[in-house]
Amino acid sequence: MPALPEMLDLFPPRRQWNRFRNRIRRKNSDEDQNLTALLRATINLRTEFPNAPWVQRLNERIQSIRQRALEQATFAFNPPTIRAEEKSPASNEFRAIAKFSVDDQVIEGITASYFRHTFDQLFTDSSLAFRCARDGSPPPTHHGAVTLIENYRKRHLGTGLYVAECDIKGFFDCVSHKVAANTLTNLVDEAVEQNPGFVVDPRALQIFQAYLECYSFPENVTSLAELSLKVEKGQEARYKWPEEALREFHADPRSARIGIPQGGALSCFIANCVLHQADLEVKRSRSRTPGPFRYLRYCDDMVILAPSLETCRISFEVYQQSLQRLLLPAHQPIEVAAYDAEFWNGKSRQPYLWAQPGSGNTVPWLQFVGYQIRYDGMLRVKKKSVAKHKAKILQETNRLLRTLNPTRPAGSSPPIFALGIRKTASQIIHRFRQKLTAMSVGRRAVHHNLRQAMPQCWATGFKMVRGRRIPINAFKELDRFRERQIERVWRRLRHLPVSAKPNTSNVGFRAPGFYGFPFSYVAQFAPAGRPKTGRMPARRR
Repeated sequence: MPALPEMLDLFPPRRQWNRFRNRIRRKNSDEDQNLTALLRATINLRTEFPNAPWVQRLNERIQSIRQRALEQATFAFNPPTIRAEEKSPASNEFRAIAKFSVDDQVIEGITASYFRHTFDQLFTDSSLAFRCARDGSPPPTHHGAVTLIENYRKRHLGTGLYVAECDIKGFFDCVSHKVAANTLTNLVDEAVEQNPGFVVDPRALQIFQAYLECYSFPENVTSLAELSLKVEKGQEARYKWPEEALREFHADPRSARIGIPQGGALSCFIANCVLHQADLEVKRSRSRTPGPFRYLRYCDDMVILAPSLETCRISFEVYQQSLQRLLLPAHQPIEVAAYDAEFWNGKSRQPYLWAQPGSGNTVPWLQFVGYQIRYDGMLRVKKKSVAKHKAKILQETNRLLRTLNPTRPAGSSPPIFALGIRKTASQIIHRFRQKLTAMSVGRRAVHHNLRQAMPQCWATGFKMVRGRRIPINAFKELDRFRERQIERVWRRLRHLPVSAKPNTSNVGFRAPGFYGFPFSYVAQFAPAGRPKTGRMPARRR
């Protein structure tokens, strides 16, 4: 995450903290080396040089936050600013992302950490999102969900499994504040029942309540932010909110206290707090089902697997009924009559048979947390996730093209290029390629082991695919798409005036070709045994 200007004076200069970087990256580590080095440097240098100006500024900021969070008679968050995030390139619908001030983020994050560590032991093993490490084991992740599903599948290879899926409409924007407060009370009561001496910090409860009071979707988004969105993006632009579905639970959704900030740390805890009630009800339903089943939930995404259709149906109905009591609208489950294109259009599905094709009305694929798992063990990335990544690459390309051409009127031809660019064409292309590479496969060097995941990149988000039997064509297409965007920038640079290219050797400049296999999408996901060297030929220009 880029540093905010107001934060730069609170930490040591880069030339000081850069020497605290690990010289050898830990194997299979997803840690952010920059963040780790800055943290180590701040801890050490703050003790070693207590009178340094940045140390004094940092201490003053910490004391100010502590005084506000712990000592003021009443606590209140400042209302967050709303940032519009496009849901899909082809629509005018946007997602409302809440952005708090830095001080509020610190207070919110520490409070969320307190609640997570206090109540995590109460959450069921079926809950996989926003959990804590326990007993020396890392916290569960969406990658682990793939392993759990595959292990359950292996125990029922002969008969197939019935699967039901459910997704909640705009979950964070639909959480009732009253329900959130009540489920936290229930969680406290559950903790007291297990440990009669348990006491929750009253200041944490005050901050929790202040978090709910500072934001609601109708007040902060529908009434305020959407007006700015229409001015900026056009009259057709809007923040997506299932208002009609919410009328089933609220007489007038626009006047109700509904919605928690998307992007907030406390919102993640509230998600588990609210849906923990659904987890418990599904768990209790085991006494009513004729056989066993496997229930998994990652935030608001849920899947149930069972060898019996009746078992799957009963447990799925229990989950849906629990959502009704939590005042949460779910996508209407579709009946899977056949495995065709319509199957992928639904977000919630009634029980269907997940098995090898050819054994009746079966579906070979199961979709959960960004992965698609075929019954025979093949794994692939969800097409929607690939499309979102392409949209991100396209967005970065268009942003650079606008920077190279800020004075071009909309729809003008031929283009009018800006003058005064100080970088050479080679430097622009190189830096842009490095940026796209970092986004896609990470800041990888040629000597890095290709089986070692790079942190903070798209490929790491789907690391379970790495080395598996997979359809490779989607990743080849991503490689081609990335190269096409680089070519778009190269074509623009060819027309820049010579005065914008101080290096005269660029007159006959040709965009550099593909860097090679280690920097490709294919290399990150190809099955073990594929060659780890080689080059993809550059396109002819």
